[in-house]
Amino acid sequence: MYVCICKAITDKQIEEATKTSANFNEACKKLGLGSECGVCLQDAINSYRQNHKQQHKAQDSSKIKKSPV
Repeated sequence: MYVCICKAITDKQIEEATKTSANFNEACKKLGLGSECGVCLQDAINSYRQNHKQQHKAQDSSKIKKSPV
């Protein structure tokens, strides 16, 4: 899904950039996200937070030890 129309940046590009950047702000700078009109920033933040919630849930569930039945 396109998050930034001005720069044609997708949610997948943001996800990949955050994996290789120190933080969300660095990823935005790397992509040029929000450097034009800025309307996309709130959607980008929401997308980033949603992805992180899903990643943390997956990590937490993989740490749960299953007891033998």
